[in-house]
Amino acid sequence: MRNVLYRFYRLFVVSYTFYGSRFIFLGKYLMLSSIYKEYQHEKIRRKAKLEAKKQAMLFSINQMINGLLTKIDENVSKAYINQHKLNTEFKELITQLHIYQNHVNVWLKLVSDIRNVLKELGDVECWSVKMEQDAMLIDSCLQTVLSRY
Repeated sequence: MRNVLYRFYRLFVVSYTFYGSRFIFLGKYLMLSSIYKEYQHEKIRRKAKLEAKKQAMLFSINQMINGLLTKIDENVSKAYINQHKLNTEFKELITQLHIYQNHVNVWLKLVSDIRNVLKELGDVECWSVKMEQDAMLIDSCLQTVLSRY
């Protein structure tokens, strides 16, 4: 706009100096129309520049958003893959725990059976000691009876 005003001033002074006061009005009119045309052209150029900058800005924003979304999608897909791996490993761990629990139950049953057998052996040993004592008592009684007769 400053450049346009400078041209207006320069043309006005030149027209006043060389053509006299009669042509000043015509000169102003011609200058104003040329200034208006120049202003319109400059306005169109500015709009074109602004539109180009706007398009460049929109393109840059679009690229940035696409980059961010791609990065987010990559992170989301990594998280989904990791979650799927964890779920698979968790299911495998549960399966292994069930197998381990079955093995532990079998071992507990075997230990319980061995304990019961040992208890029964202890009972048999106690019973056999009792039987031996009873047999000795009967033997001593019989020997006493036989020795008297």
